[in-house]
Order: sequence, then structure tokens, then C-alpha cells
Amino acid sequence: FSEPIVLKLEGMTLQTPPRARSVQQTLVANLSLAVSEGDSLLIAGPSGVGKSSLLRAFAGLWTDGGGRIRLNRSRCFFMPQRPYMFLGSLREQLLYPQVGSHTLTDTALCDVLRLVDLGYLLERHPLSDTKDWSSILSLGEQQRINFARAFLRPDLQLALIDEGTSACDPQNEANLYKLLGHRLKSYISIGHRPALRKYHKHALWLKRRPANSADPGGGSVLQPPPPALLLAMPDFEREHAEWVEGQATVS
Repeated sequence: FSEPIVLKLEGMTLQTPPRARSVQQTLVANLSLAVSEGDSLLIAGPSGVGKSSLLRAFAGLWTDGGGRIRLNRSRCFFMPQRPYMFLGSLREQLLYPQVGSHTLTDTALCDVLRLVDLGYLLERHPLSDTKDWSSILSLGEQQRINFARAFLRPDLQLALIDEGTSACDPQNEANLYKLLGHRLKSYISIGHRPALRKYHKHALWLKRRPANSADPGGGSVLQPPPPALLLAMPDFEREHAEWVEGQATVS
């Protein structure tokens, strides 16, 4: 039997938001794919190519374009590079966005802090301690809090991780992704570190748009984006290495 689909794109086109005196650019054109339960996808490509915009579109935060996104957003968790932290108790930071939940015990909250290597916080702060945590915790610690939030949500089907371990050291990043593989059914990541590839089964490779070409009227023609390539991770690693070698030969 095939695994249930947790994300399906049907002919999705993604554009930059309209702005005065600016032409809307197409970042992704006519993209169709499906992510099954238990699958993991790394969105790869150079900076500025539209990776974060694509992930925000999945989360419902970016709506310019066309096509269809099929996703149960109530069972999806968006994890930005800089997690949302607020004035409140340590308990509330962990329970966000369900800060009023009473279904989890303090023991469960303490256990998940230790799981993401933040157990030392409990030596300094009780769970009831109210602080401005964005000014107390480093970005790497905030990112680990965000993973703890996901691990406390057994109902989640999909995590969308936008550079969510960028401030973590390699050991903590490896620990978080290993935990993710055991505790969450599916996830989609953006990240530039090659070490992340081993934690993903597939890659969606976004390539940079070709340079604009001149038109007969003296202006320029905006080139469409190249097709996004969905590859099994071993195929992506091979083709990416060949592409990097080719770029080095050209330069």
C-alpha cells in the first residue's frame, strides 16, 4: 500500500509580490509534486532563488501565483530561521502555539528540553519563570526550543524548516535531525550545509534564472525560471557535484 500524501502541489506557480514600478518575477513555474508520509525533502539552490518563498507558500504565508497546494495546515508546523519568542514563561515557550494547553505534564516538558540538549536551562530557570526569552537565549538555543515544540506535537504530519538549524553547531544539528526522523512523519528543509543531505531522501533543486536577454525594442526580456528538479538524494549529490565541477571549469 502507498503511504498517505501529506503535501501535494498541482501546477504551482509562485511569483514575487506586486510592487509599484517593479515587474513581478516568476520564481517557480508549473511545479507538481507529492510528499508522502515518512518522506523528507531538502530544497536546494543558491541564495535568492526563491527557496524560502516556496516554503512560505506551503505554509500559506505567500499567496502570489497560481495552481493548487493541498496540505492540512492544522497538522503542519512552520519553523523559521528565527523562531517566535515572546514575553512569557519557559513553559509557554515550549507549548507555543498552544500556550493554553494543559495536556502535557511538567515532566514531559523537562524531558523534551533534555532531549534537545537544553536541560541546563532547568538549572537556571523553573518552567514558570517569565522572561523575554529572545534576549536571554542565543539563536541556536531558540532554534532548539522550536524543535522541542515540534516534538511535543504528536499530531503533526509535516514540519517546514527554513534554515532552522543554521545557528546550531554540527553536533546539535545532527541530534535534532536524528530525533526528527524518529519522531515526525515527514519534513521539508532549507539549509546550505552539505551535512543536511544525509537526513533527507529527496532534493528539490531550484536553479538561478538565466540573465535577461535584449529585445528588438531596446529593452530586456525577463527569462523564465529553469524547471525545478526533483531528485532522489544520491542523484542530486551526483548531478550537483558535476554542476559545481562544470562551473569551476567555466570560471
